[in-house]
Amino acid sequence: MTETDALARWSKEALDYAFGEIALLQLALTHRSVAQDGILAHNERLEFLGDAVLNLAVAQLLYHRFPEEMEGEMSHLRAMLVNTAALGRIGEELALGEWLRLGRGETRSGGREKPSILGNSLEAVLGAVFLDGGWSGVEQVTRRLLTPSLERLVVEAPSRDGKTVLQEWLQARGAALPEYRLEEVGGMAHERLFQVTCRVNPQVTGRGAGRTKRQAEQEAAREALRLLQEESRTT
Repeated sequence: MTETDALARWSKEALDYAFGEIALLQLALTHRSVAQDGILAHNERLEFLGDAVLNLAVAQLLYHRFPEEMEGEMSHLRAMLVNTAALGRIGEELALGEWLRLGRGETRSGGREKPSILGNSLEAVLGAVFLDGGWSGVEQVTRRLLTPSLERLVVEAPSRDGKTVLQEWLQARGAALPEYRLEEVGGMAHERLFQVTCRVNPQVTGRGAGRTKRQAEQEAAREALRLLQEESRTT
């Protein structure tokens, strides 16, 4: 069996997807470190595309899975599903590292096990799936890869609240605790609407609204966490 045939077989078994153009998958698994070894083409453009289609696919999954959930909670769940650590774990479970094309230096430094490389490469693979099989291919692969994680969140999410999760996230990074501020109370006496901000630092502020102050604080905390996680992915 050739290396190309073996890669095609892995894709069918691990992703439940058969590539029509296997060269796209090969490119998706080519890390930028190979540029240092004289190979110019790598997967960063596919990673950019895959990040976009993954976020849309997960948003669609959550929209249908939670028909009564508010936008803030769905954004929080999506952030938990597609952050670098979560995608890196999926990449590890798929043995994605075994198929990566890495530069010599990155190989020596353990690049095949790095969550950031595994997560980014998985996004690149989804970008390749989109180019090869269109939106239906992305939906198919996303369901295959993320449904187990989503179902775990369904079990775990009700017992966690946004303020606790945000506080734990900040404490794990040695950051200051958030500050909550009641900005406005509107509506009729029997139907109040509280608006709260959650300030983590001068650049990150989450906003939330709810029928009670606590509910508004929860929404604000989830929004702040989503922004922080997005920021951490780009730095």
